[in-house]
Amino acid sequence: MSNCSEGAVPAGQRAADTTGYLRVRPAVHVAPGTPLTLGLLADVEGPRTAVEAVCQVPFGLAPEAGGHRIVGGLELAAAARRSAPTVHWQLVGECDTVVLAQRPGRRAHWALGAAAWLLLFVGAATTLINFHADVNMPAAHRQLYFLATGRHRSRPLVIEIPYAVGVGLGALLFFAVPRGAGGDPGPLELEIAQYQERLLAYFRGRRDRSRP
Repeated sequence: MSNCSEGAVPAGQRAADTTGYLRVRPAVHVAPGTPLTLGLLADVEGPRTAVEAVCQVPFGLAPEAGGHRIVGGLELAAAARRSAPTVHWQLVGECDTVVLAQRPGRRAHWALGAAAWLLLFVGAATTLINFHADVNMPAAHRQLYFLATGRHRSRPLVIEIPYAVGVGLGALLFFAVPRGAGGDPGPLELEIAQYQERLLAYFRGRRDRSRP
């Protein structure tokens, strides 16, 4: 992701008193039609009176449900200068922010949840069956049983049952592992975060391609 920054404070100005910072947020998730303000689109730091005024600067409304809107960092900086012209505003972080309009979440019906789980279960089971057929897993289990006991058996259940249970528990723990003591995300959370980053990059790239 690209970052933006502006020049240093001009000579003769006291940075502690006259410098403000706008940290543009990568994305903002709001309800459709929510009034947007500069304080919602960026983190603002600087003199208290200037920050209070700048955070209230309006930026229109959020798009309709499912839509998005990109607000450039330069627009935010220009609005901040108009609201507090005595402060030297600097941009840090992202060059723009993506406003995503989403409807408030609704509780899914239990029947839809059950259908989704059933579909996922059938798909995963089919994948495992095809994989086991390709690698001839029953023969591998029979060979392991023979190596461990010295006897041949067509259905070594003592190996097959723990193996089947272990595959299911392993997949469940991999995708739904609880957070550790340090708050580390699980694999599924990382996949979702990476998807969101790619989605934001796509929106920004499409905006850049549409420019003349």
